[in-house]
Amino acid sequence: MKWFLMLVGLFAIVFMIRQVWRYDSTDQNLRQFFFPALIFKVLAGWAAGLVYQYYYNGNGDIFLFFNTSWDLVSTLINDPFSPKTAILSNQGLAQVLSSLNSRTIFFLGFLSIPVLFSGGVYWICSLYVSVISFLVTWYFVRTLVFNYYRPEILYASVGAFLFYPSVAFWSGGLFKESLSTIAIFLLLASVISMAHAPGRQKIIYMVISLISVIILAGVKYYLAALAVPVLVLYLLIFKYNQAKGKVIQLASIMGVVLIFFIALSFFSPNLNLSILPEVVNREYLRKVIEAQSERYVYYPNLNASWAGLIVSAPKALFVGLFSPLTFNTNNPFLFIASVENFVVLFVVFLAIWKMVKQGSLNLSREVLFLLLYVIIASILLALTTPNIGTLSRYKIAYMPFFFFVSLMVLFAPKKIASTNEK
Repeated sequence: MKWFLMLVGLFAIVFMIRQVWRYDSTDQNLRQFFFPALIFKVLAGWAAGLVYQYYYNGNGDIFLFFNTSWDLVSTLINDPFSPKTAILSNQGLAQVLSSLNSRTIFFLGFLSIPVLFSGGVYWICSLYVSVISFLVTWYFVRTLVFNYYRPEILYASVGAFLFYPSVAFWSGGLFKESLSTIAIFLLLASVISMAHAPGRQKIIYMVISLISVIILAGVKYYLAALAVPVLVLYLLIFKYNQAKGKVIQLASIMGVVLIFFIALSFFSPNLNLSILPEVVNREYLRKVIEAQSERYVYYPNLNASWAGLIVSAPKALFVGLFSPLTFNTNNPFLFIASVENFVVLFVVFLAIWKMVKQGSLNLSREVLFLLLYVIIASILLALTTPNIGTLSRYKIAYMPFFFFVSLMVLFAPKKIASTNEK
């Protein structure tokens, strides 16, 4: 039975790849990267498994997630009509599930689909996740390039979203970041399409956006709370960009700010602005204790107040964007992350130097609000995740967008034009 399901899964994956390639009418300059990026993504996903199998001796989240999901699928197949009874009868599975938080169980629910068609083989399941993640990322890049075609956007998209090593690594394995990355890119692609689509097609993209937000909120609620206001603002800017009066634009911005405040408390009580500094400080202290002998970032001025959070923000911003920068050859993750961060820092330096040399810092409003998302996300994640290794994984939620903007500035002939120009 499991071998039959594996063959069905492999056939479905090959069929999806074939259909996307066959009916993709994207410009040839982008299409040439399709198969290299696909192979890169699959190899990166397998590399994550190899590192956890041999360097960490089979320990870590990905094998726990896979084994738990496989046990869950196997148990439900044996007794599909009494799922609760079946799970409780498997004492080991019931014990593991009771120790997991709701977001992890939510993730396992989605992971059970590729696991079902993997035949109990981790590497096949990783292949499925990598391919699905790649196809969604490709859909986002294609949507971005199609609606805002300029050479600098094309090459910046390819470099930042298809060949960014840490993104391919952490979103190709069986990590929760794989699902959150899929949700983010699907949400962005649907919102961009919604802005440009005619008539009733907007409803389809609106439904896809809503589903993406639900998935993102289920696995990484704080990312959903940050992304939704920025995307709503993008839609408002797109709609009212041609308005002659400033009143409508100002009212739109104020409306989105209001939505932002509402969204923070809606997604989780922990994001209520009145207690946010206390939550950040508590998470920081908890992660420092959990880190034990591992390397972590020390924020001496951080406390349960807005003053402490604001004073610590500049250091957190640098850490969130560029740390680590020390080559630790004893840890392959930190070594690779350091090389990647030096490349990002070098590109950012060149981009800033180019803008200063040209005497032009005129970034479009869309890019400015994208940078606002990057700044807020990097500060909050750096403060609540002082462990450098863990932060290197979490930062894929915003680093590709920061690198995308940097590359776009670097590749732009003179200055970034408004992204409303096609």
